[in-house]
Amino acid sequence: MNYLDWLKTLPKSDAEYATAPCPTCLASCGLKYQYFGFADSEFGWKLVWCAMCQTGIQVSRVRIPHGAPAISDTVEQQRFIEEVGPLKLIF
Repeated sequence: MNYLDWLKTLPKSDAEYATAPCPTCLASCGLKYQYFGFADSEFGWKLVWCAMCQTGIQVSRVRIPHGAPAISDTVEQQRFIEEVGPLKLIF
């Protein structure tokens, strides 16, 4: 499974991530995601991963939906990534 395959299988809306199967391991526990951005911008990136196999992708240049939780502070971004644990990101 490559990056483009993962991208093609992602749900169209954030509400569907909780029930989406993992494109890599096919676990049906849902996918996790988190938006990261910049303080004065509606754009950023999105980290999407499977909590079972810890595989995921980073989607660049996404528009962060109004009201969606986004982490803009670089220290907080790093802390979040460390708390999630080691991810196997597909490029």
